[in-house]
Amino acid sequence: MAKRKFYLEELGPNAERQFLSVRKQLDPLGGRFDNSLHWHDYYEIELVIGGSGTHIFNGNRYPLSRGSAYLLSPKDFHTVIENAEDPLKLYNINFNEQILPRELLQTLTAAECGICASFNEAETVRLSALCEQMLTELSCEQTNGREMIVALFTQFLIMLVRRGAQTLSDGTRESRQPQVGRVISYLKAHFREPISLADCAGMVYLTPNYLGEIFCRETGMRFRDYLRRLRFSYAVDLLQTTDITIDAISYHAGFPSASYFAALFRKEYHMTPTQFRETQKKRQKIE
Repeated sequence: MAKRKFYLEELGPNAERQFLSVRKQLDPLGGRFDNSLHWHDYYEIELVIGGSGTHIFNGNRYPLSRGSAYLLSPKDFHTVIENAEDPLKLYNINFNEQILPRELLQTLTAAECGICASFNEAETVRLSALCEQMLTELSCEQTNGREMIVALFTQFLIMLVRRGAQTLSDGTRESRQPQVGRVISYLKAHFREPISLADCAGMVYLTPNYLGEIFCRETGMRFRDYLRRLRFSYAVDLLQTTDITIDAISYHAGFPSASYFAALFRKEYHMTPTQFRETQKKRQKIE
């Protein structure tokens, strides 16, 4: 298993509450991410408009070429390796959940992970035009410029979500309760942090008991079990795709200590995290 750096790219403390940035990357990456895996505390979209390469996304590899696009949630980790002979050109969009209309937020909340998609030439031209319009609006101050940018971005995002709809989990439905949808979105972005039911209840102006009741009704599991599932899912991905220590994995996945993580893992998977990793290595060699 190749050794890769593993780190967080995060918004600065002065970022807007409703954050959205757009940039056009025409210069070669120059191997900047070749030996690293990283994740974000925000959402990221990239649309490839030229060049070729490979996207390593939650341990899976996807070819990149003109028309390739992907959306990463704060739960996903990835890296991009470009072909040195054919460097990538792309649009990069970063945003947080506060910028999204409620319906789109619920759609992304229903996704177990991010989206990878591929567009034909006509669609790629249309998406590129939307990006150029967003860049134009960002570069000059016009009346209702912010609203125009959000409207353009919403068109882009809907096209991407529609194309990647098959990646949504059939077992996860959109919440009928907007408070539950907002809590789920928050958990997916912040599951690495200490989070309590009371904290989330205060965020959506409900009592903990009532939030716990409607959360269980909407998701089919208790709040703490849902949060634990998010953390386990992330930890398992790290065990399978990185060689970072068990201590580091427990920290990055949001468990309070490595010993607590190991005890819960053994109860859930009937083996230690180290044994699980060794089993996966042997299976990969066979395959």
